[in-house]
Amino acid sequence: MSALHLRIERLLRRPDEVRAIVPWWSRLRARFFGAGEALRTVALEDAASRAITRETWPAHASALIAELEHNVDLLELRVAAGEHVPGEELVWLASLHRWIVRVEAALDRPHALDRLVRGLGRRPLDARPGPRAPRARAIDALLDEAELETERLGRRQRLLEAARRALLDDASPARAAKSMVAHELAQTRRMIACGVRAEIDLSHQLDGAIARRAPVATTLAAAASYLGAHHDARARVLDPLARPLRDAPATEAIPPGLAARIERAYDDARARVERDLESASPPRALALRRHRAFVAEGAHLAAMRAMLAADARLEIGGGLSQARFLAEDPRDEEVAFPAERMRLAHVRSVEDLRDAVIDDPRRVVHQLASGELLVRRHLRPRRRDDARSGASAEVRLFLLDGSTSMHGARARMRDAVILAELAALMERLERGGRVQQLLYYRFFHTASEPTRRVRTVDEALRAIDDVVGVERSGGTDIQRAIVDALREIEWARRHDVALTRAQIVLVSDGEATVDPSAIVSLRERLGVPTRVAIVALGGEGPGLRALAEAQRRDGARVFYHHVSDVELEAWERGDDAASPSYAAQTPPWDEIAALLPASLVADDPRPLEDALAELGVSDDATAARLDAMRRDLRALEARFDRWFPALPSGPDTLAGADDDDDLSRTLDAIAVLETLETPGVPPLERMADAITVFVRVLHALAITPERYADLIARHPARLAAPLGELRRRHRRR
Repeated sequence: MSALHLRIERLLRRPDEVRAIVPWWSRLRARFFGAGEALRTVALEDAASRAITRETWPAHASALIAELEHNVDLLELRVAAGEHVPGEELVWLASLHRWIVRVEAALDRPHALDRLVRGLGRRPLDARPGPRAPRARAIDALLDEAELETERLGRRQRLLEAARRALLDDASPARAAKSMVAHELAQTRRMIACGVRAEIDLSHQLDGAIARRAPVATTLAAAASYLGAHHDARARVLDPLARPLRDAPATEAIPPGLAARIERAYDDARARVERDLESASPPRALALRRHRAFVAEGAHLAAMRAMLAADARLEIGGGLSQARFLAEDPRDEEVAFPAERMRLAHVRSVEDLRDAVIDDPRRVVHQLASGELLVRRHLRPRRRDDARSGASAEVRLFLLDGSTSMHGARARMRDAVILAELAALMERLERGGRVQQLLYYRFFHTASEPTRRVRTVDEALRAIDDVVGVERSGGTDIQRAIVDALREIEWARRHDVALTRAQIVLVSDGEATVDPSAIVSLRERLGVPTRVAIVALGGEGPGLRALAEAQRRDGARVFYHHVSDVELEAWERGDDAASPSYAAQTPPWDEIAALLPASLVADDPRPLEDALAELGVSDDATAARLDAMRRDLRALEARFDRWFPALPSGPDTLAGADDDDDLSRTLDAIAVLETLETPGVPPLERMADAITVFVRVLHALAITPERYADLIARHPARLAAPLGELRRRHRRR
């Protein structure tokens, strides 16, 4: 492997040496017989399609190394023969070689191995040689930034959610990337659920937990070991802490109280079915027996595994959104004439003498000079509406298909979608906040059930019993269900002026005809912006995809998911959830007492900025993160305005072919930044993340900062609208 590393480095950095080493007859043979031979990926595809464990790795390793050596031989011959070898292929070989070496070193570390074979760390295993579209390269850059964030789980989660949105908007399947992001999101949320604080550096938390001998040190060490946030020298401390955790169940991310409530709901549903079977008619008994199998012993575990899968893999938008709204700002203004209200204040100038309170004319001059003279201030109420930006609640109505075709894993995932949303709502309600939190849901089959509103913890708990405990069957009328939901939103808008936006989340198997034009037409007539997000389980009717595309053409941001029956059954079994645990246990203090080195707190990154400045190198990505750490808002705003200036709109200038291509890639980069929007994130974090990700994406798209500045200067009208929208989303308001 060391020899292969040297050969790959030579191909990347010193191709002239390759030409000097390869004999002339090999160059001649490559020129006439080796042209057009593709790089081999058979062993790579085999390893990517199978589960890699400590036991199966030796067989995969030998095949991967042999294939890697063959590909290096082939590229050396191409370079020696004078052929052009794309840099992407060389970088791919280097990343694959580095991945193999890292897996070899992680075989005895369960968390580190899991990160390399299942999370973002396995990306070289799923990559293939060949050119990639600009949009795919931009998403890769976003994933790179998420992979490098190993300290703050909150930021890592935001970046992963942005990558999931970008992948969902991408037209290509990208199943491997979606699976990696889903796994990483599930792992990140498990860490947070098990005690890791999202917005505090992991190394700082670990250092404090060890100093306090706190049980949560086990969770923190496991998380640090998984993320690879510490150097190998520190692994000897983290591994003993993390080692006892590998056998805990994956459902540990479900809060214990919620897990108990779900289990009780399934127990009650099972008892209710048994009672109803005693007096049921034959047709009714058939449906009840089917429901009894659905709520059988252990079904609550499958439901919780499906909840974790839904939370990590499905993007249906957040309950909050950034919006610009008019806020009433009542104030009192001073007037020069008598008004209903009056107050006394100290005189500010000689002009105030006409309204002064004079009790002794002889003392006026003295009181005026000493500031003791009082004056009458007449007040009149004034009402002003200020345009403000902030987080606003989005009314969401979940339309859940309760037809007979939604059975087994489909019904489990349908229920999991609303159960995961109820769990998130309960968490937000318990945490508190100024924005009202609520959701609506409705089951539909041949006819629609009444809409249920959930806005308190007690209502959420009762909703869990309703979702799990009621047996549903019948036909499917998706068109009617969506139309009824839109009309209900229209009625609610007439009675509640605070309703400014709404979203319908349709969960169905799609086995019904839908008229997208009629739905879009009714949606456009509503007095409130409304979008219909779609989760198609098992089947996939063409009407639902057409409905999503029609809304996108209309400018609405909607999400469309299709999950096959094979995937649903795997999620229900939890095949993709067996990972090292993050549940806190009592650390083996006696075992690690002698291993504790100096403080585990990460080194201060500020000297890096000084070193770059001394070399004359500008690194705005690093500098933006440092500005956010120092809470230097003024410096960060200036940096943000330099990268994303406010441009004047107007007629566009003519662009050549080169400018058109670079402009298209720049717009792709800005579109990726649109996925970063997360309500409630502080302005410092929003602006720093925008700069950091944008610099990385531009680099991935081969656009230098100088070229980007040139495009802004030459084509301001083309970039004015997207940059203006980006400033509205990310800049401090």
